[in-house]
Amino acid sequence: MRQQIKSATGDAGAGQYTTNKEKREQIKSDFYMFQKRLAMKSELEALREGFEKDRKRLAKALSKKSSQ
Repeated sequence: MRQQIKSATGDAGAGQYTTNKEKREQIKSDFYMFQKRLAMKSELEALREGFEKDRKRLAKALSKKSSQ
């Protein structure tokens, strides 16, 4: 049996299909609460690193612009 995931527009017919096996694998990877917390922490850390890179890049660009 397949389940249909709704797309961002809300169209049920335009979504992707997931099989029960894929669904079980997805549940298995985040079954325990600590696994979910670890995944969320690592994702948040990656976002923070990206933010820091962007902030440094923007500061550098702004400092070049103001010195001209």
